[in-house]
Amino acid sequence: MNTEGTLRAVEDCGLPPELKNYLGRFIRMEADSSLRRALKADPARVLKNMEALLSSASAALGLPAGKAISVTGFDYNNFTRDRLEAALAELRAVDLLALEGFSDMKVLPAGASRSADIEASLGGEVFAFEVRCVKSLPPEAAGEFLKELYLKKIRQARISVKKKDARRAGVFIVVDPVGVAGTVSAGELRALAGRVYGALGGPAGEHVCLVSGGTAAFHPPFR
Repeated sequence: MNTEGTLRAVEDCGLPPELKNYLGRFIRMEADSSLRRALKADPARVLKNMEALLSSASAALGLPAGKAISVTGFDYNNFTRDRLEAALAELRAVDLLALEGFSDMKVLPAGASRSADIEASLGGEVFAFEVRCVKSLPPEAAGEFLKELYLKKIRQARISVKKKDARRAGVFIVVDPVGVAGTVSAGELRALAGRVYGALGGPAGEHVCLVSGGTAAFHPPFR
């Protein structure tokens, strides 16, 4: 769809006004962004998926949709090409944790003293999660790529465990948080999560959480 048609679709959608304004400016900037390309290719689908994600994540956090994206640290004046996708990846993690039965979820503010991106409770235990959004999984070396990424991101979540703010930790690695690209099958994603966990040496009390669009895998299972 051309730019004007995409902008009309944004204006007519049910997203919060601040986010619609942001998307309008973002689209006009001609940024080299996978989200922008997806919006121009199929705006109705992308916007519908974004609305659903904001609604479900907001309900899990007990916040209005406009506020939910702000608590990720998202700045409506930041037009870095992947910043919105990073915020949506955190909301996707919140949504998936709610589906797994987690409660008392908090998206923690960014800052020098912060430990993890998200804290949530399950079965009387507090978990700390870091979230990273990536463009794709390299087909020839996905396991090694994910292992290295996990090791970089888990440090923050481990701080929460060390400070006794949490008992268990994990890293969400998210591809396509709004679920518009072709996804890895559930079986492939489960197998990949298991391989990464094994390559890490099976760290006790930690979880590899892989997300590709609407598909997710957690290894080991949370319960």
